[in-house]
Amino acid sequence: MKLSLHLLAQDNPHRILVVDDNPAIHEDFRKILATDATRNENDREDALFFGTDSGATGQVPFELDFASQGNEALEMVVAALADERPYSVVFMDVRMPPGWDGIETTSRLWEIDPDLQVVICTAYSDYSWEEMVDRLGRTDRLLILKKPFDVIEVVQCAHALCSKWSLLQQTRRHAEALESTVQERTAELETANSRLEKEIEQRRRSEEELRFTQFSVDNALDPVFWVAPNAGLLYVNEATCRISGYTLQELHGMSVMDIVPELREIAWQPFWASMKEERHRILEATYFAKGGNLIPIELTATFFTFEGQELLCVACRDITQRKEILEELSAARDVALESVRLKSQFLANMSHEIRTPMNGVIGMADLMSHTKLDRDQREYIDTIRNSADSLLNIINDILDTAKIESGMLRFETLDFDLNAVIEDTMDIVGGSARLKGLELAAYVEGKAYPHLRGDAGRLRQVLTNIVSNAVKFTEQGEVVLTVTPLAESPTQVQFCFEVRDTGIGIADEARAKIFAPFVQADSSGTRKYGGTGLGLAICRQIVEAQGGTIGVESEPGSGSTFWFNLTFKKQASPVPDAPLTSSFPKDLRVLVVDDNKTNREILKLQLANLGLRATSVSGGEEALALLKQENTGADPFQFAVLDGQMPGMDGVDLARRIKSDPATAAIRLILLSSLGDLLTDETLASAGIEDYLVKPLKQSRLQTVLTALFNREPLQVPLPSPTGAGTAAPSPTPAPPECTLRILLAEDNPINQRVALLQLKRMGYTADTVVNGQEALQALEEVPYNVVLMDCQMPVMDGYTAAAEIRRLHRRPIYIVAMTAHAMQGDREKCFASGMDEHLSKPVDFEELDRLLKEYQASLVQAAERKG
Repeated sequence: MKLSLHLLAQDNPHRILVVDDNPAIHEDFRKILATDATRNENDREDALFFGTDSGATGQVPFELDFASQGNEALEMVVAALADERPYSVVFMDVRMPPGWDGIETTSRLWEIDPDLQVVICTAYSDYSWEEMVDRLGRTDRLLILKKPFDVIEVVQCAHALCSKWSLLQQTRRHAEALESTVQERTAELETANSRLEKEIEQRRRSEEELRFTQFSVDNALDPVFWVAPNAGLLYVNEATCRISGYTLQELHGMSVMDIVPELREIAWQPFWASMKEERHRILEATYFAKGGNLIPIELTATFFTFEGQELLCVACRDITQRKEILEELSAARDVALESVRLKSQFLANMSHEIRTPMNGVIGMADLMSHTKLDRDQREYIDTIRNSADSLLNIINDILDTAKIESGMLRFETLDFDLNAVIEDTMDIVGGSARLKGLELAAYVEGKAYPHLRGDAGRLRQVLTNIVSNAVKFTEQGEVVLTVTPLAESPTQVQFCFEVRDTGIGIADEARAKIFAPFVQADSSGTRKYGGTGLGLAICRQIVEAQGGTIGVESEPGSGSTFWFNLTFKKQASPVPDAPLTSSFPKDLRVLVVDDNKTNREILKLQLANLGLRATSVSGGEEALALLKQENTGADPFQFAVLDGQMPGMDGVDLARRIKSDPATAAIRLILLSSLGDLLTDETLASAGIEDYLVKPLKQSRLQTVLTALFNREPLQVPLPSPTGAGTAAPSPTPAPPECTLRILLAEDNPINQRVALLQLKRMGYTADTVVNGQEALQALEEVPYNVVLMDCQMPVMDGYTAAAEIRRLHRRPIYIVAMTAHAMQGDREKCFASGMDEHLSKPVDFEELDRLLKEYQASLVQAAERKG
């Protein structure tokens, strides 16, 4: 639509629309742009008061409006056009759930108002520039501004785009006025020509031509000239002479290609023919002034016919200032990109430099914890280890926060087993819960989900953070993780993850900002619980970046429930799980005895998932009475799972009572305990307990234990010492010589080298050492090592190059495990791309390394058996 001229007046403020679903962003823009406008107004008032030049730039203030969703923004733009007060600039967020995203909103706004200058504001890389061009078309009305904002960058961007918008309106106004004038005068000339045919046609025509030419010369502020079909200049105005430096006589003998060099690069006749078809064209070109000065211009060419002669009317607008602004914006963008690159490099270096000494601290503390220590010494070592772990968690939080701010947070899409992720989380947090005497439990409702695709590491990170927080803020009671499938299709499943605790709860004012960075429920200087306050903020970013939602429900003193929803894809062609070698009848009766109601309900559900019939009671006396009643009938209990710690009668005492009664002595007993390795074979055997399970209970472990018990003879003699998992382990069969692990350690740091050797020795392995990749290659030529533990950053030759060379030079299987301080996003993929098999970040989890080595040795044994 056409705009009234008063809209372009310099005193009227430019209207700017901010579209973002975050009210805090609205407030940021209000502060940034309102402050800039206030400063301009103050400068003008000072100038009037003191009678001096304010030095103001002439920039008018801004009128700001805000919208939270795309449809709201569309309504505001339509209303502004109807009021003839259109917006100049729109600052557009990309993600605005649940409505349109920023790209869709921009497309719809341009359908209504094509002149809008749009700035896409985002902290993520949802769309590449090419994708935006594909959806929106190639245009100069679109810029990208990365979050977090730079105040100066926002102000400069607002001023530059408002100025650009004004120039566009002024250009259109002049072009429309010029076109209108040409049409009016052409009509007048046609009328005059008709009249002059009867009277003095030639004289009247000359007067009309003179009047028309005089009008163009006197009223056009920009260079205006007419071009003949042969590219010669027929008419030029005074502005053309003034800007070019040529006289009127010099210009009349010149071609348009002499003053617009770009037209030399195209074939003139095809260009003329295309103008005859298009009638109107706008393009950027260069104005060649006398003396060689080149002026960037916006050239508007209009094809018309005058007195039967075909002509081009060309108007030129000097866009030097616009070009300078765009160059400044481009330079600022380059500086911002370089800043992001340097920050990323700094984060990578900082991560590496911190993790290297931390590996020594944690590794040595772990080694010392396995030596003979008195009580005070063990307390000192535990304090060192816990402090180092806390420091590492803080470092990880800071690095994750920096990656989020830089838009560098990336997600993997890999196959994973949901139950395994839940059980891993419980393993990580279980020790802290046991130390505080808390009940820790987890349960996935319904069927198992072993064949999902997504970022299991990020899911584990969120779960571990939330469950750890629940344990930290709970002094007594329980922490329960429940996973519920909300919606399922043939290709994906949406889950609700819920962590409920009986802790201190969260006040209303703290709950409103609990997911903001550096915020804690208790932020006072005397707070009881430590931490950076970054964990929940990172959880929110991870969940929302994957399209999920996160929240909390809590009352002070009544505990809290943190929840989040995420959707994961299903594996297209999952590999079927290997069936257990043994099984048990699905109708067995199992008695669950536990004083904790939540534990009873979860264990009953887990047993029901295995096809067993479970009954639960809350104490020993109730269990004895029920067993005596039921086991004399036709449907007795075959198994009983007894909680180890209950008031009145604990699990061991209850087991002895059950075994002392002939009516119940045949029941197979399993102890459910938080004591783990503290249970002794004498305790188990004397009570008739055949196996035990460690809290928090894993459903996979429950199935394994029940299957093992059903397929072996009942306990008649004292059991051998139970393993860490609760089942007595047979003496291992020695591996064949060709399956022995021959380990080469490539590590240049002496401390980390010593830590690794000592940990390997503790695991029962030996290793040879080298200090760089080149030495590793030489060692492999001399000794047939089948395992290489590879540091990535080493002198002479790094681990990436060495791994690639090993794969190129050796055809025999060599298991390469990266043990590196490079733990940033992409480092793991870089290791795999170079030919490594596994990636462990420093500080190295040597329990995980032990698991990897055992799995690899088992694969060698299986391969040897297949050959034999």
